[in-house]
Amino acid sequence: MKQNKMNIKQERSIREWEELVERYFDALTTDAEEQQLRSFLLSSEAVGEVFDEAKAVMGFLEVGQSMHQEKKGHRMTHYWKVAAMVAVVMGSAALWNVWDRMQNVCEAYIYGKKCTEVAMVMSQVQHSLDKVNYPEEEDIVETQLSDFFQMMEEE
Repeated sequence: MKQNKMNIKQERSIREWEELVERYFDALTTDAEEQQLRSFLLSSEAVGEVFDEAKAVMGFLEVGQSMHQEKKGHRMTHYWKVAAMVAVVMGSAALWNVWDRMQNVCEAYIYGKKCTEVAMVMSQVQHSLDKVNYPEEEDIVETQLSDFFQMMEEE
């Protein structure tokens, strides 16, 4: 392989290499030709203003590509860090919600005011259940509707 590269370098004249550089700047070279040009530019034969410009451009592109790869890798780790933080926050919120629901809280809204006194809430629940608990009758629905509207009139 190394001997093959040496033969490629020696097969072209300086003028042909200059033409290849011009074709490179016009974006008319193949990947193989660009690779050959890179190899030639690294040799001691590549001397002159045309070759210096090509070296500068190719070097600039190499540095840019390597920096882009580093940034891309850095950006991906940044995304993973953010995703982990979001997962921790959401997990904490979910655990807090479960814990909060497991607390034995007794509350009712009586006339629009929140009441958490257990005895008061339980008496209101019992009072409400007594109003809808009817003995076996044939017209239960009518009686319940009548009582419901009477409760609304009392308020």
